[in-house]
Amino acid sequence: GGCYRGYGGPQCKEECPKGWFGENCSSICGHCHALSGCDSINGICLEGCSPGWHGILCVQNCSSGTYGNDCKFLCGRCKSGAPCDPTTGVCTSGCDDGWEGDKCDAGVLKTAPSFHSSPSFPVLIISLVAAVIIISTFFTYCVVVRPRKTALRRLYNASSIDHLANTYEQIVGSPWELQRGQLSLSNELLGNGQFGQVKKGNVKINGVKIPVAIKSLKDNASEKDKTDFLNELSILKRVGKNENVVCLVGACHIRGVMYVAMEYAKHGDLRTFLRQSRRLTSLHEYDNTTSPSLHTALRPQALIKLSLDTAKGLKHLADKQIIHRDVAARNVLLADKLVAKIADFGLSKNDQTYVKTSSTRVPIRWMAIESLFNNTYALQSDVWSFGVLLWEIFTLGGTPYSSIDSQQLFKYLKDGHRLRKPRLCDQDMYAMMLQCWNDDPDRRPTIDELTARLNRMLENSQVYMNLNVQEESLYTEIDHERMNMTG
Repeated sequence: GGCYRGYGGPQCKEECPKGWFGENCSSICGHCHALSGCDSINGICLEGCSPGWHGILCVQNCSSGTYGNDCKFLCGRCKSGAPCDPTTGVCTSGCDDGWEGDKCDAGVLKTAPSFHSSPSFPVLIISLVAAVIIISTFFTYCVVVRPRKTALRRLYNASSIDHLANTYEQIVGSPWELQRGQLSLSNELLGNGQFGQVKKGNVKINGVKIPVAIKSLKDNASEKDKTDFLNELSILKRVGKNENVVCLVGACHIRGVMYVAMEYAKHGDLRTFLRQSRRLTSLHEYDNTTSPSLHTALRPQALIKLSLDTAKGLKHLADKQIIHRDVAARNVLLADKLVAKIADFGLSKNDQTYVKTSSTRVPIRWMAIESLFNNTYALQSDVWSFGVLLWEIFTLGGTPYSSIDSQQLFKYLKDGHRLRKPRLCDQDMYAMMLQCWNDDPDRRPTIDELTARLNRMLENSQVYMNLNVQEESLYTEIDHERMNMTG
């Protein structure tokens, strides 16, 4: 039990008071700077340490010979090498010969009496010293620092280019390599991603043209964009082939640009499809031998089948130890016969568990509670997001927590509230959603268990319902009214 880090009180609703942090607010902050305090979750001092202490938690004394905020100042010439006061820097034992002042940091000038009697002499000395320091600093920056920065920047860019080349070298000679003559690119733009664009194209394999979606980096792509692009390509290679995942077809390097060909899903993304289906009026049997179009209505069996397809795709990723991190209806594409396929691996990771440290934008309305509060991601974090995806499916593309501010969402979830039951799903389906949203990742169902349960639901489903235009108000309400959360 107990409260999450940063919260305390009988109901775990109170943020930690200043000076305390951690689970149940049970830990005392270190010697942080008096004006700031520490982070209520991890105890890190936000504005550095008080004089005499250092470290990110400010619990380490200054080592001998240093003093002040974060121990960043060196002691003066204290007598016989004695340490100075770690807080003030004062040499309590006195100064070595030739040094004076409380901190023994002022040299004693032994000059003729006539100079000592001149009140302008100290001013002259200080001015000369300041001028020498300024000139030396400017010279050092121009001759040493700036050229070094430029060299490091060039080295970093060269390293990035080498990394890109090395990644493609792993493609060469592999089943993923495409020859230039196999790839044709159209001007039809399918979408713009975070670091690239996607256009429709074709790949010729054994004389047959196959429609594909072709990703490439934008001309103004940053080094981080290139890294993300390479990460996604690496993930796609690891994914391999699966019916319920948008898979890699191949890659080709043309005139310095890498093109990555993906399976083409002609029905677009699931969220758009669901929202368009709200206005449909005709009945249509859903199965994998007939391809319902956007002019047909979805029955509950169809919604369960879409859920099952997505679960199978996630199961394949989990078997490969891949965390998707962005499971949502917008990242599920619909291919022939409305087979749902997991797509968009721009945020994916190979690690079984990892902590996010970058500033990449993340989809907080779909994120697991441990990811929101601790930046921790694991395979079970995708299960939470899958629960939100189920909710999207059974609200025909509703927006999760649509009228709740992103900052307020943290407290809503912390207080135990969850998305309410969609009107189109039964209690068993909603119970499964709630299990996906358990605070404890270990108590959530695994993706294998979810796949098996959805398969049984599909086999046992007997209820047929036409979702017609008269029922559209159900979904408009979901997007615009204030959500009544259920615990």
